[in-house]
Amino acid sequence: MWNEEPYFSNLIPIIFVFTFVYSIILYAFSKVTESNMLVSNHMIKCPVLGVIEAVIQENILYHCYNT
Repeated sequence: MWNEEPYFSNLIPIIFVFTFVYSIILYAFSKVTESNMLVSNHMIKCPVLGVIEAVIQENILYHCYNT
């Protein structure tokens, strides 16, 4: 009876595998959210830059034709 391994020694490899898989999932999730933030920032900035460029171009044309 005293020579048997404790029960939790069978759980140690399972705990390591679970921790490894969990860390991979968290890393992948952080990369996905990071790329989503980059995409959303790009989607926000591009229309704004387009509007600003259009306004500048319109102002240039207005001032060129009215002088």
